[in-house]
Amino acid sequence: FQLNTSQLEPCSYLKGYDYFEGSELAYIYACVFLGFVPLVCGGAGYGVIKLQNRRRRQLRMMQEELKTGNKPAAASVDKMAVREWLHANHRRIVKLRFGPETNLHTVDRKGEKLRSVSFKNGDTITVEESQVPERGKKKRPLVLVRVPRDHDLVLEFDSLSSRRKFMSKFESFLNSHKKHIIALQSPRDLMLAKAETRERRQKRLEHFFREAYALTFGLKPGEKRRREDENGDVVMRTSLSSAEFASALGMKPDAVFV
Repeated sequence: FQLNTSQLEPCSYLKGYDYFEGSELAYIYACVFLGFVPLVCGGAGYGVIKLQNRRRRQLRMMQEELKTGNKPAAASVDKMAVREWLHANHRRIVKLRFGPETNLHTVDRKGEKLRSVSFKNGDTITVEESQVPERGKKKRPLVLVRVPRDHDLVLEFDSLSSRRKFMSKFESFLNSHKKHIIALQSPRDLMLAKAETRERRQKRLEHFFREAYALTFGLKPGEKRRREDENGDVVMRTSLSSAEFASALGMKPDAVFV
């Protein structure tokens, strides 16, 4: 007896089972949702941080106003974003704040005060502007503000129009406090070479206190005066601010002895 195909049951084709069959849309929606969750969480976290920083800046400004006794005056406080040149290898983006007192403040993007430049001790402020570079030389314009009894403030701008805007704001700010500005033109490289940075100012102060110690207590027996200290008369004419003098004594600037 022999079997043929007509006597056998039809065979079913061998195939795999697709678990996603019938749920394609749900799978796509789940992937899209999981992809958007980190973005939404990141955006919400960024917004919360920005809101906290804004409230912190407002609180800090209110505290400063209470300390100085100044009332809020939005019209007397102007702001401008620039670059501060610290030395040849370091620049930082800061925001300038004019006033409301006779101070020029530099703050970072979080609102933390980096430096306060006071102009109350002088009626005339000297400002040096870098000369316009020749065609083909892409160098940013600079402004150097001579600060009495402190290191210079060197600002770098993206364009000449930005520098003119700063000069206009700065001159208006000084005129509002009955101060005068003297603007000078200087080559860019020469300006940076002669700029008194924080490091150069610190070296000058160290030399000053070394000379003051030698003149006050005298040299030790057998100790010879170094050649670099022979120009002590020039160094002793250096003017110190109360903050620098207090720092040298290890005291606070508002101490009674200072």
